[in-house]
Amino acid sequence: MVVDYNDENSLAYALHGVNLVICTFSGGEQVNLITAAVQSGVQFFVPSEFEGSLEKRPENDQLDPYSYSSQARQHLRRCARSSQMKWTVFSCGIFMERFLPQGLGSLAIGYGSNLANVGSYILDMNTYTAECVEKNPRGHTVRVCMTSVYDVAQFIVAAIDLGPANWPREFTMRGDRLSLRDIVGQCSRTLNGKLTS
Repeated sequence: MVVDYNDENSLAYALHGVNLVICTFSGGEQVNLITAAVQSGVQFFVPSEFEGSLEKRPENDQLDPYSYSSQARQHLRRCARSSQMKWTVFSCGIFMERFLPQGLGSLAIGYGSNLANVGSYILDMNTYTAECVEKNPRGHTVRVCMTSVYDVAQFIVAAIDLGPANWPREFTMRGDRLSLRDIVGQCSRTLNGKLTS
């Protein structure tokens, strides 16, 4: 079924009888989908929040310049107060596939949020360059959590098997936790030491 994500009535009709919605895109279209999910009686909603832990996200996130992520969460909170729909975020850190030579776009991910292209974050495997900050303002080593897209999918399937009625507000997972220096170093070794920062 083809839907128009800018037509909430059409979306609500398409969602009639649906119990669980897992959204994989951000922006105004996701907000419209949330509204339509409430209108059609969807019980559980998973927003496109496949990022870091909610409590550790900065107020003015540079990776979310249009505030799509925070807008969606605010809308979900408002909708939860006036409906029976529950929502859960799956926090996974950075997708490891972001560092593929073709970027997330090779998996058809990130086009709506300008994250699809290689080199849009930390390093570019094609130009052999990296740009990162090793220490935060307090002098601590900057570390990031990373998880494979495929592992996230398996985690979500396992969560569905548990039953959405038992879900917390946030599920957290991670495949690895590395310093930015380690990420650059591992990618550099993969490229036979050709990566420069």
